[in-house]
Parts: sequence; structure tokens; C-alpha cells
Amino acid sequence: MVGEQVNSEDLESEFGVPVLAINFARQPTFGCGLNECSYPGFVYEPPPNPAEFQDTPACNTTGYASISDFIEPVGPIDVERTEHDAVFWTHRFGNVGYEFDVAPGAYLVVLRFVELDVDLRPGKRLFTAAVESMESAVIDIEGTVGLDVAFDLGWQVEIGTGEELDIRLFPGEANCPSLYAMVVFEDSAD
Repeated sequence: MVGEQVNSEDLESEFGVPVLAINFARQPTFGCGLNECSYPGFVYEPPPNPAEFQDTPACNTTGYASISDFIEPVGPIDVERTEHDAVFWTHRFGNVGYEFDVAPGAYLVVLRFVELDVDLRPGKRLFTAAVESMESAVIDIEGTVGLDVAFDLGWQVEIGTGEELDIRLFPGEANCPSLYAMVVFEDSAD
């Protein structure tokens, strides 16, 4: 599985509690800061600092000054296809990448997106995502599922001894990538 559409909220019954769940809330009263998105055994954590990748191209922003990377509040908004709207109330916008220390093994990595920008139309935010250098097809959230609809993409990966889990977003022809959350499950199906 490389960048295939999934629903992370449905995956817990198959894979169990995630080993890592990141949400981009930065204030205790906004987004998941008070664990509005958490439930027994499943707690979203705040994000680490992004990793520095020298070869990531700059975004072609629409309606913004030159932006490389920041967390931005966007909610509260009702989001379809999720029971946890607050997950999508803050996001990491811009060129972004992360490296995580995880134990060697097989994982299912889910990146969580939504398009909330009513000024954009299909084709106005195009980008790709890569997990462990496995790059997705071009992502056009509004063109695929519409506005205000949760859109999760999954990757099955194998992490070796001494390796880190790498996640990157790459700007495309229009605007900047926007990531709302990520969830990592152990994948014992292999």
C-alpha cells in the first residue's frame, strides 16, 4: 500500500491502538490540546519539530506570502467522515517533513488531510506525500472528496534496525501541502 485511501478511525479495530498519533494543536484550548480527539488507549500527541530536508522545493502559494512551514488554527469546523472534528482544527502548512525513531518492524502510516479553504477549488492545492521515499500520486483533496471531508492516505512500510521513519510532503503545481494529523500502527499482518 502506497498512498492509498483509508480511514484511520476504522483501522484501530484491525491494527489496535496506534504506536504514534500526532496532531498539530498548539494551544491547550484549541484543537486536540485538551484531548478532545483522544479516547481510551488512543491519545494524539503534539508534533515534534519538523525535519530539515535541503532538497524540498518552495511552495507556490495562493493568497499567502512566502511560507515555508507553520502551524495554523483553522477550526472549529464540522468535518465529514470523522468522529473527531477537532483533529482537523489545526494543521501544519508548507514544506514539511518528519523523522521518527521507531522500533524495527512493519508499520501502517496514515496521513490525515482535509480541504477547508473555501477560496480554493479542485486543482488549486496539488501536492504529493512520501513515507519512506514511497511517493503518492498527486493529491487534490477537494477534487477527490470535496470540502470539509476527512481524507486519509495509508502506506505500509518496513523499518530496519537503526533506521528512522521518514515522512515528507512535497509542493506541487499549486499552493502548499497541508497536513492535519498522522497515525502510525504496528502492522503485524506481514
